[in-house]
Amino acid sequence: MASRSPLRPCALVVATALALPLAACGGPDRLEGTVVAVDDTGQKDRPLGGGWVAVLEDDSLTDFLGQSGIDVPGSADLPYAAGRVLHDDVTSAGGVLAPIDDKGRFTLTATGRRTLCRLVEAPQVDLLKGCATITVPATGRLELGTGEGGLTATLDD
Repeated sequence: MASRSPLRPCALVVATALALPLAACGGPDRLEGTVVAVDDTGQKDRPLGGGWVAVLEDDSLTDFLGQSGIDVPGSADLPYAAGRVLHDDVTSAGGVLAPIDDKGRFTLTATGRRTLCRLVEAPQVDLLKGCATITVPATGRLELGTGEGGLTATLDD
């Protein structure tokens, strides 16, 4: 009678355990978003193309603003944060930049609690045009609106 190796069942268990998470994955997480100008007079919102969405973790927001020479606003003033910034200030603070296309669309791959800031292109620098803190889901739709209320973030399921 041949003896069975105890390693064979272990190898099967390990292979199965490794394959299950991969089978459940449908690729990288993606959240599609749009930047719009919110019209408070009843007119239809319109897309705002160009620029970037800076995606920062809570602790890196302070670094980003400090490197840019911008005082850190309180949470009520965060939607109105403004100043001149450089791309390097975002990345050196640990953040990433998501480009906004000419139709106002962008894609995020980060999830969890993040602060999103709108950057508008200007000669030699970018202009910070408000920030909003939100818990970013793995998938869905996000609208960043800018108007009298500053920058707002709204999720659609």
